[in-house]
Amino acid sequence: MKKKILVVDDNRVLLNFIDRMLRKEGHEVAIAGDAFEALNILTDFVPDVMFIDFIMPTIDGDKLCQIVRKMRHMDNCYIVFITAAAAELDFDYTKVGANACIAKGSFESVAGYIKDAIRESDMPHRNSIPKAIMGLESINARQMTKELLSRHRHLQTILERMAQGILEIQSDKVVYANSAAVALFGMSYEDIIASYPPDLFGESVRPDIEATMKPENSLSEFDNRDLNTELNGRQVLIECLPVGTEPTAILLITDVTHKKRLETKFNELRRLEAIGTLAGGVAHDINNLLMGIQGNTSLMLLEIEKDTIHFNFVKSIERCVKKGSKLTKELLGFARGGKYLVRHIDLNGLIEKNIYIFDDINRIINLNKEYQDDLWAIEADEKQIEQVLVTIFVNACQAIGTKRGEISIKTENISLTKNFTEQFEVEEGDYVKLSLADNGVGIDNSDKDRIFEPFFTTKEIGTGTGLGLAAVFGIIKNHYGIINFSSKKDQGTTFNIYLPSITQQ
Repeated sequence: MKKKILVVDDNRVLLNFIDRMLRKEGHEVAIAGDAFEALNILTDFVPDVMFIDFIMPTIDGDKLCQIVRKMRHMDNCYIVFITAAAAELDFDYTKVGANACIAKGSFESVAGYIKDAIRESDMPHRNSIPKAIMGLESINARQMTKELLSRHRHLQTILERMAQGILEIQSDKVVYANSAAVALFGMSYEDIIASYPPDLFGESVRPDIEATMKPENSLSEFDNRDLNTELNGRQVLIECLPVGTEPTAILLITDVTHKKRLETKFNELRRLEAIGTLAGGVAHDINNLLMGIQGNTSLMLLEIEKDTIHFNFVKSIERCVKKGSKLTKELLGFARGGKYLVRHIDLNGLIEKNIYIFDDINRIINLNKEYQDDLWAIEADEKQIEQVLVTIFVNACQAIGTKRGEISIKTENISLTKNFTEQFEVEEGDYVKLSLADNGVGIDNSDKDRIFEPFFTTKEIGTGTGLGLAAVFGIIKNHYGIINFSSKKDQGTTFNIYLPSITQQ
């Protein structure tokens, strides 16, 4: 029975020999010198049998076989490898989708095995039992070829183990992608191979990728510059590395998402630290002035009778001084977090002690409590932690407002890894975690970067100082802890506080 046959081999002499031989047999034959040429032919030519050279430039035969097996119209194609390294190869050719394998020997012997393979392609049991490599008995293993193949497998293993994505590009087409690249693109290997690099990226990123190439799209003239961009929600750094004078380049793709997050968090902490230093200095000077005013006010009250007209004015001054003193303490709490009396604390008990805030509003707020029974103790200043709790509790109530709301309080023991703690500049280890979630108004995205800044507030003028969360941040930081939050507008806010447990002291 006459067949449609595609032969792929970079050896033009052997390719022409097989072409003439098969045409003499009456078969319809197409030939290709490499994998790219073969893939172009397969767009409108569906062969019954394919003969593929195993080792070729650009894309090797095993990779081409895998790509072909992903094509629906090629399901019934009988694929045969032809390789001069059959004696040195140590792999199961059926695992990459091939049906048979022929060892390259003399042209006459190869021709005979090709005819045998074509006959076998008609047999009903052709895929049932893996067959031995045809012609292997007449081939002697060559040590140099074996060593080269071993070296190739060694380098292949290294590339597959790398955390960076690697694309090899020849003539504007991807000819190799390692496992990391496949994972970053979220595509199958077969979909990546033979594609045009910019097509692998989103529409918004494509112009940037194309900009790394010269206008004539010649990869031999790649601009050797780095590109920071986004890929499937990850922040990546792309380096274009030309390979000699050939039309070849390597795209090195490094996932820098974690690094960028660390840099952002580090800069955020440094900014807050700078603000804290300024706020601490201002608070210190204001506190000294208030002490002077307080002292003189006290002396005046000793000399003024309570029924005189000036007594109430002086008492008003004293109340203002006390209010100013409270504000400076909050500022100093943000700047230094002053721990005055440190002792072992049961956080569950401390929460219950301060939960009175909800007593007057429990008709409209449903309070859910989930305390871990054997919660680890923490070492902290009780008054400072009370200030933290009260501030967050009050903010949650105000976020809910007059509507019927829900607040969830949860404590748990947790062990934090360095991967999480290093962005907050604290040690890994055992922590006690407090989570407080409300279903209030949430926080605007534009405000999220500023909520811990002193004097920043979203409340109306006269109803908030903007120092509450600033002081909370400073106190938690001074206790070598972590505070973070998540929030969506009109969907509520969750604050998470992590305080070192006694177990890691």
